[in-house]
Amino acid sequence: MLDRDQVRLAAAVAHAVIGSELRLRCTAGDVLVVSRHPAADLSPGAFRQLVAATTGAGAPIGHGVSLRVDEMDVGGSIGRVGGGVLRSRTPSGHEVRWVASTLEWNSVRRLVDAFGEEHEVTDALEATVAPDELLGVTLVRLTATTGPAAVEIDRVAAALSGSLLVEELLTGLRAPLDAGSADGDR
Repeated sequence: MLDRDQVRLAAAVAHAVIGSELRLRCTAGDVLVVSRHPAADLSPGAFRQLVAATTGAGAPIGHGVSLRVDEMDVGGSIGRVGGGVLRSRTPSGHEVRWVASTLEWNSVRRLVDAFGEEHEVTDALEATVAPDELLGVTLVRLTATTGPAAVEIDRVAAALSGSLLVEELLTGLRAPLDAGSADGDR
């Protein structure tokens, strides 16, 4: 079963990427299609609202449907690259990679800026950091603005995804320590 964070991250990406499609296989056997297509069960905006309205993994979202999602497939204009990276293209054909994080956008922005300085990233790769405050998710969009940059976009996106994941883990580990030191100060 997917955890709540995985569903939040997917909802943010589906909402941000035009033409995306999610197929959610729920524990109850339902298959929900999230897409802007008229035949979809939910639009990306409606799915985003439902995910935001739930209070925990498996919380009901009404009409006998829950967010107990066993599997999720992506399709439409997005595909999996691996390592937490999704791919799409701009309308003009430029390669795009998406990385989603539960970190706050200012932390992601700092990591992206530092990442570009530490790793030899070409100027032909453009990074955009966008918060989805409703879901508590931050998206990074890497766009290859020239053909040669398309060759290295997967390497850069995978390394960035790894850096964000490590920071998420460290943040999760620091939170109990910070709370413990705050309690000890009383």
